[in-house]
Amino acid sequence: MTGPVAANLIALGGLIAFCAWCARPVTEVVRWRNALLLERSRSGDFTWIPPHFPADFKVERMRPYAEFREIVDSLGIGPVRSDWDNALTLAAHLVERAEDEGAIQADLITTYRAIRSGGGYCADFVKVYLGLAHASGLAARQ
Repeated sequence: MTGPVAANLIALGGLIAFCAWCARPVTEVVRWRNALLLERSRSGDFTWIPPHFPADFKVERMRPYAEFREIVDSLGIGPVRSDWDNALTLAAHLVERAEDEGAIQADLITTYRAIRSGGGYCADFVKVYLGLAHASGLAARQ
């Protein structure tokens, strides 16, 4: 084995060891995986205005959870305010008690309750935010 090959193998081994060390606790691997799943955007992804959605925009057709409707109503979200103000109100409500106590990985209602108790990773917040946005009539996508 030549010197450059050995150096490359040592560097690769060091990189693998570093990645394994950074992946503690194992839930950190989820964050890495999510970062690698990003997709390239197109200009059309940012120039549409509701209700004229892009062809690949998945629109929720089911009725929102009654509990989420009650939450939205309790926050004073409605057509009197701007969509931007409503969106900020939802976001502020979700991060009000955020403490990053780990992933929840449960159904939407359970995830919401856990977030309000301080739990949740970014994916949990996104999932619940989208549910609340749907309940408030806001167009949103992940």
